[in-house]
Amino acid sequence: MPVGKGKKVAIGVGGTIGVIFVALIALGSALTANAKSLDFTVSTATTNSGMPTNLGNNTTYIYDIDFVNSGSSKYLVKPINFKVITDTESVYNDSPYPVSNQALPYMELEQNHHAKGQLGFTIPKGESPKLLEYSDGTVKISKIIG
Repeated sequence: MPVGKGKKVAIGVGGTIGVIFVALIALGSALTANAKSLDFTVSTATTNSGMPTNLGNNTTYIYDIDFVNSGSSKYLVKPINFKVITDTESVYNDSPYPVSNQALPYMELEQNHHAKGQLGFTIPKGESPKLLEYSDGTVKISKIIG
């Protein structure tokens, strides 16, 4: 194989890989920029539609969530990405059964819009919620709740 052709192939492949690499960096920067524009507020729920909060050796904590996207693109809110971290450092996902008819929806959130609803977390008695965290691999937001 002539040296000139080998160089062209190597540059072409390297150039393609370089372009893909630059595109991935740009995508990562865009995701990071949008991640900084996502936030939520949390408060203890004032209503829970009759959901029992004391279940044997467990307690269900119900929270009102207001998730806001102030970024420049849409964002898919997934309630399953919320978890509670307790004072014993245990981690619990949201309750496997509906805690309210006001549940936080799984939805695509337009830019400059809010998603409001409730989430419930069932944890063993003797443990107390400390942090509420939302994490999807590109976004991680933590709020002190206890």
